[in-house]
Amino acid sequence: MAQLYDVIKNGYKNEKNNISGFEKDESLSNHNNQLYVDHKNKKILYNTTGTHNNKDWGTNFYLGIGKLKDTNRYKDAHKGIRDAKQKYVGYQSILTGDSLGGAITRGISSKGDKILTLNSASTIGERTKPREQNYRVGWDPVSMLQFGAKHMTTLKNKSKPTFLGGLYDAHIPASIKDHNIKII
Repeated sequence: MAQLYDVIKNGYKNEKNNISGFEKDESLSNHNNQLYVDHKNKKILYNTTGTHNNKDWGTNFYLGIGKLKDTNRYKDAHKGIRDAKQKYVGYQSILTGDSLGGAITRGISSKGDKILTLNSASTIGERTKPREQNYRVGWDPVSMLQFGAKHMTTLKNKSKPTFLGGLYDAHIPASIKDHNIKII
């Protein structure tokens, strides 16, 4: 069974690894977005990574001023999920994202998509969607604006926080690994 932690971790590493039950579609994957396919159950899993390079700081700025949809990062992710849905017609879509990737994921999703995010960035007053489940680590400053929102679960830290809030494995909070959050 696919775990949210594994999908997000794999996204930052952008390796050719498959995710439990899903095969990576390299033709529709890049360093920011990864597509995995489960042909048996007719599901696609589309992951968008969070901030992981210098260009992403500009995207973060645009998110902060409410112009995320004007960025190349957003447009690339939006095109990627549309192309995936065209290629895999009739497949259920599951979208995941971490931090900046969570904000992008919410924006590119459409009716019927299942959405799971971790420490999703947001703007003041932004609302969650009914088919969306957000997870945040209590000390995460990026997702703080969504604290207490509907469909938001604050995870208890089982791992002891360390410098930079306990981050490891290329930005993924240590505590998420402790929770076994299943994608499906």
